[in-house]
Amino acid sequence: MSKSTIASLVVFGGLLAALLGLRLGEGASRGIRRLELGLEPASVERVVIRGKNPVELRRQGEGWQLADGRAADPGAVKQLLDSLGRLESSEVVAEGEARDAEYEVAGEKAQQVEIHAGGALAASFSVGKAAPGGVYLKAGGATYLVPKVFPYAFSRAPSGWYQLKLFDAKVEDARRLEVALAGEPAYALRQQDGVWALDGASPPGFRFDAGAGRALGMALVNARAIDLVLEPLAPEKTGLAGAVDRLAFVDAQGQRHALALGAATDKQDVYAQVEGSQDVLVLAKASAALLRKRLAELRDLRPMALAPDQVKRLRLEEGARRLVFERGQAGWGLLETSEPAPAGFELEPAAVERRLQALAQARAYALAPQGTRGRSSPERPTARVVAELAQGGEATLAFGARDKVQDREGVYARGNADAEVYMLDPATQRSLLGGLETFKKSVRPGPPPGRMPQGLEQLPPEVRAKLMQQLQGR
Repeated sequence: MSKSTIASLVVFGGLLAALLGLRLGEGASRGIRRLELGLEPASVERVVIRGKNPVELRRQGEGWQLADGRAADPGAVKQLLDSLGRLESSEVVAEGEARDAEYEVAGEKAQQVEIHAGGALAASFSVGKAAPGGVYLKAGGATYLVPKVFPYAFSRAPSGWYQLKLFDAKVEDARRLEVALAGEPAYALRQQDGVWALDGASPPGFRFDAGAGRALGMALVNARAIDLVLEPLAPEKTGLAGAVDRLAFVDAQGQRHALALGAATDKQDVYAQVEGSQDVLVLAKASAALLRKRLAELRDLRPMALAPDQVKRLRLEEGARRLVFERGQAGWGLLETSEPAPAGFELEPAAVERRLQALAQARAYALAPQGTRGRSSPERPTARVVAELAQGGEATLAFGARDKVQDREGVYARGNADAEVYMLDPATQRSLLGGLETFKKSVRPGPPPGRMPQGLEQLPPEVRAKLMQQLQGR
């Protein structure tokens, strides 16, 4: 080997050693640097965040408050504290300031966080942009990729930190609910043993829907705003002065909680205010609609009053088509049919029970307007579902003509619950009058040939073979 070749190899070896040394040095550096803030969430007393969405949070007894004294949202605070408990990482992605802008751990996009505990500053760091599976965070001159921690735990719009649930109460604790909508008669509901009822005399012919009453109670007690108005607004803008819609409930301790609903915002949401508070809130349009319920909207729209277990015979009649099912000692059977039975038809008794349940729970979308009831022909129905009762008598749902009411296609119907004519969705009519095919027992297919069902592999071979033959019909 020539001297020049040997010299070249020495130079190459030196470069390789230097390169390997550099690589090893980097690896060693990454292994040595480790982020371990060691923050115990229960010990945190104060959190200060500066940046795009600044906020200051202080522990106050069992809860948290913002710097302005308003209550903080428990969920947002919990997410922040839980994140503090996970601030650990050994994955250093940068040191110094050269790549701060890339990871957004400095400048206007960064969130500068200070954690105070025991009356002193316990930790400070900078939260940057989202990283794969976590967030970039800078502390002690190094930038880390911290897994399972995300930027939104430290950066929220102001409304994201405030407690926006209106009342600290549970639905089951509400005893009385009062509704006074502008221009409408006021009414009240009461709750006893989980059942809502109208408090006072019902209007003539009115049937109260306990489910609708409960939904209204839940909408009020669990009401939550989507924003807090931090800038002063004139009462004329919010519509919270003078004649407004008011709702209130009284809890088990006799305390009254009230809410006023005002004008619409520019986005068609609704301004609101809790009685006793100066804060103006914003409720979502849909939330306000759930609260602004006239008494007429709490009407029970089920045309049938029926106990399915008291039915001995079910008849479906539509034109010349007729199906009759009868309950016997062995369960439901097909008594009469005007349509040919499908090939291989076998009655599914549970399907008859489901049809009875659907009949009892069928719900209209509206009462038929007075001016249209002459066209409904309930005395000359186009179709009927008749339940013959074990104690005698019948409960009938009769269908009339179709019409468009409230910009919605419907079918006139009258049941046994009262003398009113209702508008039912045509899909409800179709499902209640479904033919013989809809009562057919469904056969669950066995496993494909040669495929063993789960669990059979643990059986003795001879038992397994017999079961497989039976399953495959061989």
